[in-house]
Amino acid sequence: MYLYPFDKKHLLYGETLASEIKEQICSFISECRNFKRISSKFLNVNVIKVLLVAFLSFTCSAQEALFDRVLGTEPAKTLDTLVADFENNFLKKNYPDLQTTDAYRQFLMDVRNENQFAFGISKEARKRFATSTLRYKVYKYPDSVWILPNSSYDRIESDSISILRSDFPYIKARYKYKLADGSYEYTYSRGGNIELINEAKYDSIIAAALKQPEFNTVGSYMQALEAINHFSPFLTKFYEVKLSSGFLHPYMAGAFVTRGADLEDEVIRKIIVLEFAY
Repeated sequence: MYLYPFDKKHLLYGETLASEIKEQICSFISECRNFKRISSKFLNVNVIKVLLVAFLSFTCSAQEALFDRVLGTEPAKTLDTLVADFENNFLKKNYPDLQTTDAYRQFLMDVRNENQFAFGISKEARKRFATSTLRYKVYKYPDSVWILPNSSYDRIESDSISILRSDFPYIKARYKYKLADGSYEYTYSRGGNIELINEAKYDSIIAAALKQPEFNTVGSYMQALEAINHFSPFLTKFYEVKLSSGFLHPYMAGAFVTRGADLEDEVIRKIIVLEFAY
């Protein structure tokens, strides 16, 4: 399943790159083993390990480059800044005795257990995210909100979503997307029966709804996750879960620890920061 309007060339490139890297790693290991048998006095197993680590580092760099490319230049720069702030401020203040990787691990477990943190994300970082384009790559916000008296005032829109009958007032929101050809597409959401709320408060309800984020299923963050999901079994599974659920329950933070996510990987760290800090 591909996300519309995702440019499939990124996904195809990611699949090809991941496949080529896997083949090259296998070939590299085989050649090293053969060479070691032929001339073990010139190349010992420690040298092979060093070379293999270097090769795997290249793989991680390729993965990060693809992720950043699909996410977008400016959003990627913002995310790098947010990750640096998260590590240098939030993690160091909350886990002063732990190394960075261990601090990430403890943070994830604390999120899973819904523990309170002594220190929060810095105001500067919050403001940077709130005023950045990255925010709109991860979340979507309605461009229009209405309060309808009941479902008889509603209609099936261009997204073809059926309308459920309601005899009470409810909120209807519209989301606007700009497509690659410059045209726009709209989707709609409905919900939040408000029969017990005074009509005098409708304006404040609409104002609040306009600021209420929803996960952006067609944003470049989701596209970036799709592009790199072939690089590891964890990323594949994470993408599948993200595609089906959107927002992640705090309990899912523990899966990064128990399901083998590489907490030293830069892309994994970027995902953690976006999913559980912003």
